[in-house]
Parts: sequence; structure tokens; C-alpha cells
Amino acid sequence: MRRAPIPMVIAGVAASLGILAACTPQGDLAPEQPAPTSGPVATPAAPSSAAVTPDPWAGYFDEEARANQREVPTQFWGSFGDVGGVAVNRSENQTLEPGGYAVTVRCEGPDGLTVTVETSAGTRLGDPVAVACPAATTLPVDLTERGLVVMLDSGGQAGAYLIGISPTS
Repeated sequence: MRRAPIPMVIAGVAASLGILAACTPQGDLAPEQPAPTSGPVATPAAPSSAAVTPDPWAGYFDEEARANQREVPTQFWGSFGDVGGVAVNRSENQTLEPGGYAVTVRCEGPDGLTVTVETSAGTRLGDPVAVACPAATTLPVDLTERGLVVMLDSGGQAGAYLIGISPTS
């Protein structure tokens, strides 16, 4: 039988101990720590800016919404998403009690919106309404159960919206 040279045995034992030392009490390997370097370190390239288009409508209604907080107790505002990533907006207030409300929708950017209003439970409160942009349109709503949802569909066009919900009764 041939024996392994002592330096190989020591290297094998050291490697085994190194693996065991890296284990946590639960038996998982501890995360690797980067080796210290003395020179520049290569970092992954940032994604191409050509693939990412910042949303030009982000923050469009911020100042107006903040200024109206006392007059309009429930507000939602924002944009429909980054160019190429526009989505239907769904805004909900689950705490609104049944009763009469005025839902005002303002929009900038798209040619128009389709506005759908329903309860939080999904009960439609009328037919969807086409709204031209830029404009402000107020819809009277009789909320039949707790919670109100307003959905805005810009048809894939970028833009901004401001929704205000005020009690009328």
C-alpha cells in the first residue's frame, strides 16, 4: 500500500477544516467574504441607458396634491409608468363608508382614459367612463358598501393622473 506524502495529507486536512470553519451552527455555508485587494476591482457593467427610459411624468401632480390635502380628503396621484412599461392604475381606499362621493379625475399626457369605479369587493358602480385628457372630470358615485376602487386605463399611453374623492352627503 502506498501512502500519500505528508504535505498532501496536511493540505487535505487544512482544506477540510476550512470548509468546516465556514459553516454556521445551522450547517449552512457562511457567505463568502471578498478577498482584500490592493488595486482596482472590476464591477459589473451598468445596464445600458438606451434600454431604460425614465418616466417624464413622475411627480407631475405632487405639488397640487399636497396643496389640496384639506379640501380633498382622499387623493391618489402618480404616473402610468415608464415609457414602454405603462400599466392600468388601480387606486383603492378600503376605509370609505357607504354614501355619496364625488370622484374627480385629472389627467395629462394620454389622449384619454377609461375610468372604472367599483367597491373594494368588486361590485361595479356604473359603466366605465371615457375621459378626455388633459381635463378634469367629476363622477358622482353612490358607494353601496365599504371601500372604493378607481381604475384608470390610458390605453398604453404615458402620462400622469390625480384622483380626488370627496364625500357629498
